[in-house]
Amino acid sequence: MRIELFGDEIETLRTFDPATQRTAQTRLERLLITPAREFIMPEAEGEPGNTDELSEFSIPLLHPQSASLLDYLPKRSLVLLDDQQAIQDAITEIEEQAVSMRRDLVNEGSLAEEFPAPYLTWTEIADTLPRLTSLELSFSSDTVEETPSRLGLCFTAGPRFAGQLKPFIDHLVERIDAGERVTIVSRQSSRLEELWKERTLPSASTFPDLPEFHQRKSQ
Repeated sequence: MRIELFGDEIETLRTFDPATQRTAQTRLERLLITPAREFIMPEAEGEPGNTDELSEFSIPLLHPQSASLLDYLPKRSLVLLDDQQAIQDAITEIEEQAVSMRRDLVNEGSLAEEFPAPYLTWTEIADTLPRLTSLELSFSSDTVEETPSRLGLCFTAGPRFAGQLKPFIDHLVERIDAGERVTIVSRQSSRLEELWKERTLPSASTFPDLPEFHQRKSQ
């Protein structure tokens, strides 16, 4: 289902084919989205007890041993970390919010103080990484190695533009002017290509090797 918005209002509801990304022409007037209900009872001898009162909230009680996606990867998997510090900061921020919410629920009596945490901390996730081959794709002062690996030497951190498209286009001009080949993969490829033409059209002959713009599909 594709929901098209105009500001904060829904403009159209239409189905689409995930394989081709083509949207159907027929518009729908309404869409029913129900809450997800999914939890797995652990294996136990005998008949299971009353499960009517169980929900996703009970998962930490049903499965005390928490796991992440990393626990399901094959041993020879390569894990790529796009800015490990940003990942750590995001996880830490979410955990701080969870701790604050947990404290409020315990104080009001809605949650038992010994209720297990339903998530993994950054420390627990970081402890899993050494069991796999991992590569960070950006600079992090916490993970700099004295002797970089051969694989790590193939990658260097690029500049960040924080969503500012025009400085990014200026950077492309500099790179192509230096004789480099540039390939851009983005959900905004059409807009970037328009900005590129606006920026370089008067002197397009100066840049014979134009950048390649590729549309990135949402997964």
